[in-house]
Amino acid sequence: MTTLTPEAPRQYDARYLLIVPVIIALLLFAQYSFTGSVKQRTQALRYSLDNTYSLALELTQALGYGGLIHNFKNYLLRPAELKYLDGGLSAATRATDLVNKLEINARELGIETTLTETRAMIAGYRARLERIRPLVASGLSQMEIDDQLRLDDTFALREIRHLLDELTESVGRQVEGVDTQGVVLGLISLVGTTVLSVFILTLYIQRRNRLTHLRSVADLNARLEKSNASLSDANTSLKQFAGIVSHDLKTPLRHINLFNEQILEDIDDKELVRSHASMVQQAALRMTSMISSLLDFTKTGFTEPVREQLDIAELLEQSVSELQPMIDQTQASVTIEAAGQVYVDPQLVRRVLHNLLENSLKYVAEGDTPVISIETRPVGEQPARFMEVCISDNGIGIEPEFRKRVFEPLHRLHSKQSPYAGNGIGLSLAKTVINAHGGEIEVADSCLKGSCICFTLPCDDELEDVQGW
Repeated sequence: MTTLTPEAPRQYDARYLLIVPVIIALLLFAQYSFTGSVKQRTQALRYSLDNTYSLALELTQALGYGGLIHNFKNYLLRPAELKYLDGGLSAATRATDLVNKLEINARELGIETTLTETRAMIAGYRARLERIRPLVASGLSQMEIDDQLRLDDTFALREIRHLLDELTESVGRQVEGVDTQGVVLGLISLVGTTVLSVFILTLYIQRRNRLTHLRSVADLNARLEKSNASLSDANTSLKQFAGIVSHDLKTPLRHINLFNEQILEDIDDKELVRSHASMVQQAALRMTSMISSLLDFTKTGFTEPVREQLDIAELLEQSVSELQPMIDQTQASVTIEAAGQVYVDPQLVRRVLHNLLENSLKYVAEGDTPVISIETRPVGEQPARFMEVCISDNGIGIEPEFRKRVFEPLHRLHSKQSPYAGNGIGLSLAKTVINAHGGEIEVADSCLKGSCICFTLPCDDELEDVQGW
């Protein structure tokens, strides 16, 4: 029998302590590796989704208003104007390129598809474009030419819509998978943290180093919470964009499809056909406007600011001057009380001012004359690092429960039948630009009547590296 000496427990404790850093290193490595993997997959999925939807929107525009079909119809009516021929051929080439990219992106998102009907429609319109002049030269009437060149593009449009539906469903499943992985990560981290805490606590009691190890556990938990918060924000942004595209942009497509079906059903009733065609045109114009607004949001809102030192009063006066025709038309009164320097991108900030002032001129009760006041003041101790700009008006105002939601993309407070037109992009674009400068924007609570929107801009170049998104 071996008798333990006083040194034996100390040797055992030394070996025991050597296991601690190994276990901690393995747990941290597993946690960070898994977290990094999930984050990378989420970012890749979000990028592929955004790119695919953008391609689908570009393809719809290349085929529709201002694109291939639009130029074909104009060239059919005006065969002497070759700009429509060139425009149609260029749109056909662009549309073919977009179809290729869209199929590749769809495959990356797990959908094996070939847009056969869409390709056939593009090729059909391209061939018909080149036949128009020979048919005109042959002496055929416009109606006869139209009969010969008529092309049914219903199946191609349905094919694109079907692909968008499949994309939405596929991405939804993948997002759910990422969410599940996030839950698994949380459980693994929780179990690992619990085991590690108990293990370390035992060693603390034995080695009388409880405080040091407890601090390590707290630091590990803080990192875990930060990682989970980042993953949650990424998933929220992805779901919001998917929701915007799948709901707001699919609605006009459903209307177009519905009225096209009604046209086919009522083909012998010219009045009904004319009414349905008008509805189709309105839905197409509404969707084109929404697409243009989204493209404008992505191009302008996420442009990195190119800053320079500017006089805030001069910047405000220039913005008001650009809207002078609208001010004269509404007989509006605009006053400016501003002084100081700001360090901003003049083009982006002028766009924000244009959107806010245009809202103040537009959202006014019937019979009222717009009264707009623009004031600035430095924020904080001197020298101030930020300048606050407040634009107040006597318009219809914004209810308190909507004062945060109005900055969400495509969120409007008025129905489609409202006399106040818009797509709900202006304020979200303003928020993105202001955040990119390191500032904040909000609807102030101080207004008793009308609305008052305040935002901050940096006064110097110390905040140039701040990213708002």
